[in-house]
This record gives sequence, C-alpha cells and structure tokens, in this order.
Amino acid sequence: MSSPDISNLTKAIGERIREARLSQSLTLKELSKRSGLSVSMISKIENSQVFPPLSTYAKIGSCLGMSVEELIINSQQRSDSISVVRSHELTIVSHGPYIGSPLAFRKTHKKMEPFLLSYPVGRKIKQLYQHDYEEMLFVLEGRIEFRYGDQTFVLQKGDCAYYDGRFPHAGRALTSTGAQALVVQSR
Repeated sequence: MSSPDISNLTKAIGERIREARLSQSLTLKELSKRSGLSVSMISKIENSQVFPPLSTYAKIGSCLGMSVEELIINSQQRSDSISVVRSHELTIVSHGPYIGSPLAFRKTHKKMEPFLLSYPVGRKIKQLYQHDYEEMLFVLEGRIEFRYGDQTFVLQKGDCAYYDGRFPHAGRALTSTGAQALVVQSR
C-alpha cells in the first residue's frame, strides 16, 4: 500500500473513531480509561498522526462496541447474515511488523474477527502484544517463529496455535519469502 493510501486510510479510521466516541458522548479521557491507551495516543489516532498496530484498533473498537473491520472499512454493503469478500476487495489495514487484511468486513455483529496476516521478510520481534480475547493462528505459507510468554514455537504450513491473548505474544517470518497465516480473534 502506498503512502497516500495509508494516509487516507489512517484519516478515515481516525474519523470513524472520533464519530463513534462522540456519538456515545465519551471524552478522550473516558475512552483512554476504558482502552488502557493514553489520551495522547487516542488523540493522535483520531487526528491521523499515527498508524498503530491492529491490536490497538481492536482495543479501541472493543471499547466502542465496534469490530476492527467497522473501524477500518466503510460500512456500505454490510449484512447481518453473510459476508462475501472477493480476493480483489481485500484491503491492507496495518503496517509495521504485520500486514493484515480483514476477511469478513461486510458481516455485522460478528463473534470472531478473521484476518489474513502477512509476516514480511527480515522483521525482528520488537514488541509483544496482549489483548483480552482469544486468538487462533493457522499458518498458510512459510515458517513463523511464534513467541508466547517465555516460550518460542516454530510453526510451519498447516500448523495451528490457539491461545489466550492476555499473555504476551508475537510472531515473525523465518522463511526468505515471508510467511502468511489466517488469524481469527474472538470478540
């Protein structure tokens, strides 16, 4: 995704967060308390000054009663019963250590959040993530070094890890072509 595309996406997400927060009569301070993020960070997100990891959007979305996809994807063509997303419609929603694409962004009232996650070549694990939901990772391509708490696992094509997101975790590609996984988060 090019820099203007990321800039436009960051701006749209920030606007959706601000609109949702204000529609619920929440101050930045109240959303900060609920999410555990600083007032400064939320303000920067709303004003499209930063493009944080997907887990940060998940925290904010959870506090606002919205899925990550609702924050990221325009709400047109949404349904309570089915979401069909064609391969050419996939949108890149994160950068940094992971590149993610939501897979069911048209489905409203979901109980899980499926993503196609790409692990670029040569990235190091610099930060471990934690959140209040369960997660499943199924490796589609390549090999992934997956850190979970004080344990390290090497996962390869066809391997699956299901874990409690409250424990620190992160992954990185071990293969020269990167790696790709299906990640499903509970809500």
